[in-house]
Amino acid sequence: SRPNHRLVTATAIGVVLALSAAAAQTVAFGKAPTPAASLSTASRIDNFRLVDADGRAHTLSRLRDAPAVVFVTHVSGSSDLRKVAPDLAKLQAEYDAKGVEFYLLNSNLKDTRASAGADAKALGLAMPVLMDEHQLVGEQIAATRVAEVIVVDPRTW
Repeated sequence: SRPNHRLVTATAIGVVLALSAAAAQTVAFGKAPTPAASLSTASRIDNFRLVDADGRAHTLSRLRDAPAVVFVTHVSGSSDLRKVAPDLAKLQAEYDAKGVEFYLLNSNLKDTRASAGADAKALGLAMPVLMDEHQLVGEQIAATRVAEVIVVDPRTW
């Protein structure tokens, strides 16, 4: 089968701008000289099926009707993610009503489903934690650090 192609377009610009503003605010008020969260856009991502920390399967192709899909890289106990978690929770609350889907993506081989789920709950994040046990999705989106935000527009295959 042909891989699914996804491009970020103007439909996801609102999410991108809001996430950029949250990352900039973290830099302005945080102690770190670099952003606690970084933002990127995925120009291509193939369909995948991952199981979340609660044991539920998620397939990217089922999200094709969402205006945007946001992935935030996750590692249990990350101080960078702890810094941006309140902003992410606010953005999720704002954009959830607009149909934007939010996911944490955990490609850390040391994290278990139980530890990842407990960490997300402790951070106050109500988004599923997708367990990328083979690190294939993290590699596709070129994730390089924790709390990296990747926005995908699923309407353009």
